[in-house]
Amino acid sequence: MEKMIHKLKSDIRKENEDMIQKLESRIFDLENSNDRLKQTVQSQEETIIELQKVQCEVYSKYNDLEQHGRKNSIRISGLWDTSDSESVDDCVKTVVSFVNIKLNIPVQSEDIDIAHRLGKFNKDRPRNIIIKFVHRRRKHEIIRARRQLKGTGMTVFENLTRLNQQKLKTAYNLNCVKNSYSVDGKLFVILENGKKR
Repeated sequence: MEKMIHKLKSDIRKENEDMIQKLESRIFDLENSNDRLKQTVQSQEETIIELQKVQCEVYSKYNDLEQHGRKNSIRISGLWDTSDSESVDDCVKTVVSFVNIKLNIPVQSEDIDIAHRLGKFNKDRPRNIIIKFVHRRRKHEIIRARRQLKGTGMTVFENLTRLNQQKLKTAYNLNCVKNSYSVDGKLFVILENGKKR
């Protein structure tokens, strides 16, 4: 009986040693695999960070390019339209009339490259108009004269990209900012202390 117990103990010990050895080997393999995965993840994270930087640079350059293409353009809001089938020529005539009468700036149809409404027609709300001028100086004259529209419900502003509009709005909502504006697509703020940035 003692021999059997001794043999049984010996077999159990050997089996335990074999199992421990297999587990240690498996743990070693898993640790190696885990180290390789950590290195791969770190490498991927570094790649992602680099790609995000490149993406930001590309998006910024794209935004600058898009804004440059809008240098001769303005938007007018609050100018009523009465038809959903307004043609480009009709829109140009409306803008010419508006600029001549309301802003007292002599503009002709030939000064405008193109003008059109944005969005779907709504009889209760006027659509914005985008106007692209042949020469930038006409745009500047109109931008300078837009103060005359105060209180009329009509507004003239630069045709900014969506990103620049968002930046300008975000800047305006900051507590330290008194006012925000744009000049030729460049964004500016006037801080509460009077400094311009």
